[in-house]
Amino acid sequence: MPAAKPDMLTILGPFVCNIVMIVTTAAIMRMTGVVSLADVLSFGLVIGVGYLLAMCMTIAINPNFPRPFYYTMVSAPYFLVSMLVTSAVLFLLQ
Repeated sequence: MPAAKPDMLTILGPFVCNIVMIVTTAAIMRMTGVVSLADVLSFGLVIGVGYLLAMCMTIAINPNFPRPFYYTMVSAPYFLVSMLVTSAVLFLLQ
C-alpha cells in the first residue's frame, strides 16, 4: 500500500507547534532570569527531562503503543536535545 499524500496539517502542524514551543521557551527563560550559558543548559535539562521526556512517556502509555518504553527511549532524546539547542540559541540571540 503506497504512503498517503501528506495534507496541510501534517506539513504545517509540526512547524506551528515548534514556533509555539520556541516562543514559550523564550518567555519562560525571560521570566526566570536566565543569565548564563550554564543557566541555559540547566534550564534545558530541567524542561527536557521534567516535561518533555515525561510527556513522551505519558503519550506512549496507551493501547496504541505496544512498547511504550521503547518508544520513549527512541523519541525522548530528540526532545531533550531540541530543548537544549533551542534554549542555547535563544540565549545566544539575546
